[in-house]
Amino acid sequence: MRRMGKRRKALAGFLAIVFCFSFAGMVYSAWMNTIGADNILTMGSYKASILEQYKVPAHVDPSQAVEKKVEVRNEGTVPILVRVSVKKQFGTRKSDGTFVEDPVLDPEVIEIRFHNTYWTRQDDGWYYYRDVLKAGETTKEPLMESYTLSAAAGNEYKGKEGQIVIEMETVQAQEDAAASLWGGRVKELGIVWPKAPEAGAAGVSFQGRDGGFSFTMDGTDLFLAFKDLQPGCARQQMITVSNQSQERAQIFLRAEETDQTAASEEQKELLRQLLEKYAVIEVSDQGRVLYQGAVCGQDGDKTMRSDISLGEFPAGSSRELAVKLSLSPEMDNRFQKLTGKVRWTFTASGEDGTILASDAPQTGDSAHTGLWTALLISSGAALLAVRKRSAVPEPSGGKEREHEISQTDR
Repeated sequence: MRRMGKRRKALAGFLAIVFCFSFAGMVYSAWMNTIGADNILTMGSYKASILEQYKVPAHVDPSQAVEKKVEVRNEGTVPILVRVSVKKQFGTRKSDGTFVEDPVLDPEVIEIRFHNTYWTRQDDGWYYYRDVLKAGETTKEPLMESYTLSAAAGNEYKGKEGQIVIEMETVQAQEDAAASLWGGRVKELGIVWPKAPEAGAAGVSFQGRDGGFSFTMDGTDLFLAFKDLQPGCARQQMITVSNQSQERAQIFLRAEETDQTAASEEQKELLRQLLEKYAVIEVSDQGRVLYQGAVCGQDGDKTMRSDISLGEFPAGSSRELAVKLSLSPEMDNRFQKLTGKVRWTFTASGEDGTILASDAPQTGDSAHTGLWTALLISSGAALLAVRKRSAVPEPSGGKEREHEISQTDR
């Protein structure tokens, strides 16, 4: 009987040790999965030119019509608005080529034949083109076709040189930007404003710890709307973020500059200013702003260099996020045609809560969860049974046997 008591105690001790080690093996295993995608940001360029078809005549007689065709062509990469000023002058030219205007002579004797289907003269003296001039296009009609020296021109104009000076201004084809530079006259032009470029459906999907992330469109450029950007413009891109795995995950986003070895030092500096100073990004989820600030601000500032949380995504869930990029109107012409890369990095993380052996690598592998759970339960149950059995007195034949056992134990 003494041996049986020791065996029970040893078994209870062993099971207690197994129980403790089993419990110690139950930890929350953290996991993380990351993907980065290089996206291109491009700045548009402004370049418009005046096209003239004109052969300077040796002299012009009163009432004589002279062909002079004036058009405007957009040679940049972004749509623009155009206005043109026309100044008529009479005078003489010095030997060094300098033109000296004669204020006594009336320039209005130069009579110009203007077109007015697409052109209108406003009270500020400018001729406004009443349509958006897209990249690569020429105005749908010339500003002017010809001019005539009035029959009223007398001998005082004989030997004088007349000239028509054309000056042009352009602005990006956005109502706010045009109104801020040209005033309320812009609204009187009846222009149908172009919409921001529409980008195709874009999204990123988390497929699980083994599958990682995948993109739902061709290539990895999520922000196709962020092309041909202009000072003062704002572009918005919708992206769908989904969790197609079988477990809950937190998903984060950050933006990083990439090393552009082909860029000159000047271009690198302009790109740094663009991302740290002039470009502001806003990420929102159904109107709730998740982040608003510089794309890549300085350390210590609000910046996307650090992960911003897009929220918790239950298994099988998805959300459509609005990403808006706004550029400051203070940017100058140095930024034209600037191309830069930004790496958008998505990270998914979570805790699986599986039971792991205390000496096993913390890989997040849950293949032995059932085994460890069964061992934990069976160990606890066996330990409880042994303790209960030890507490129950052994059956005996009477007081004499009970006395005998007591004496033996002593």
